[in-house]
Amino acid sequence: MRIYCNFFKFIFRAMALLLAVNGPLSAQELIAGMSEENITPPVGFPHYRGISTGVHDSLYAKTLYLRQGQTEMAVVSCDLLWISREVSTRTRLKIASELGIPFAHVLISGTHSHTSPAYDEDILELNEHIRKETPSTEITNGVEYQDWLCERIFLSVRKAQESSKESVLLRNSVNVDSLSYNRRFIMADGRVKTNPGILNPEAIRTEGPIDPEFNILVVKQESGDLSGGLFNFSNHCDTKGGTEFSADFPAFISQVLKDKLGNEFISLYGQGACGNLNHVNVRKKEQLTSESIGVDLASNVLTNMPNLENLAGYSLKVESEIVYAPLQHFTEEELQWANQMHPSDLYGESEFFQLRRPMKIRSLARIRNNEAIPPTVPSGKWTLPLEVQVFQVNSDVAIVGLPGEVFVELGLAIKKGSPFKNTLIIELTNSHIAYVPTRDAFDRGGYETINSRLAPGGGEMMVESAIRLLKEIRKN
Repeated sequence: MRIYCNFFKFIFRAMALLLAVNGPLSAQELIAGMSEENITPPVGFPHYRGISTGVHDSLYAKTLYLRQGQTEMAVVSCDLLWISREVSTRTRLKIASELGIPFAHVLISGTHSHTSPAYDEDILELNEHIRKETPSTEITNGVEYQDWLCERIFLSVRKAQESSKESVLLRNSVNVDSLSYNRRFIMADGRVKTNPGILNPEAIRTEGPIDPEFNILVVKQESGDLSGGLFNFSNHCDTKGGTEFSADFPAFISQVLKDKLGNEFISLYGQGACGNLNHVNVRKKEQLTSESIGVDLASNVLTNMPNLENLAGYSLKVESEIVYAPLQHFTEEELQWANQMHPSDLYGESEFFQLRRPMKIRSLARIRNNEAIPPTVPSGKWTLPLEVQVFQVNSDVAIVGLPGEVFVELGLAIKKGSPFKNTLIIELTNSHIAYVPTRDAFDRGGYETINSRLAPGGGEMMVESAIRLLKEIRKN
């Protein structure tokens, strides 16, 4: 009997010591860190719109790192058009191996800046005049840039982990309905057209909605210092233009907040579902700029600082799932046609579409060779493994990561079906699959459906997966 008493005394003392050190197990402290690493190539390196001619503002890989007890997660955003599967996979494997953060607990996304480097075959194909070799001795081509990019993203995560401290998260969301517009219009002839032209009288009405929600998540250290924030909004980063490297409007968010909150403040922009949204108001002659959008969003952050809610009851959890989405089909004859030096026009399309359609087919062929899964029966479809991630912060806040340029309707459907008070959708995560339209949009056609790699229904599959994971993670 004495042995049992001594045993229980030992257990109680151990539990008391554990609680004294870590606090109650259900309310362990939150450890957070943020970091940013420059990922700007040298001038002369291939640019999305040609050869880069300068640097308007530097490009960065930015990381938000969170830890509670043994659970770690990292959200990374890069000022790039997208993140290739190769870069994401290589980097996440190294992070898991050397930093101990599980593969599925790392989300790497692109902001979709259209003034960023061309480093993989799909981006290089977007401009046939791009040189694949540059005068640079440090980084001479896309392959070397990818190697360097992986190291820089890894370094950003490592520094965020190493600099992490006991912190709290401050949260708010506000509606900003004057910065983004649905760019797909029902025209007078009943067809759908993307970007129909400013003041075009034949543009009758938009096909769909916008998502005005601007999410603000700020990291405040125990000392009171602000480390930075995760800012989540839905709008195409294609406002800057030109061939200088630039992070587009997220650069202005960052600069304004550094000016007001200190140079150490890191602004991580998580791109929301914006596949069919941009900054163009076709009803007005005057248009928004990258600066006006960035300054407006930064001003919303500063204005709402006093209203930020101090999150409590942290409960970090991660769930992820692979969705096997169907790819669009092409025949061998179509591939031969697409591989011609100057493919003929098959559909009576504009010069722009005549370039995009064969490029899409060549991209699909590369996906089949490198990423896709062949059909198990002759009549079946090729499928592409797509990772859906859900990060729970506490019982009120969750982050969803989705690959591709996701239509806003799909993002809104996830928010509507989510059991969380605040659900942040971050697109363009971990792999490049171009546009993810809705089934209805595929029925009506248009630029995004022509440029998409997925067959109809792939987006809805990701929505179903995300909502299921959100419900499971919230319940457990």
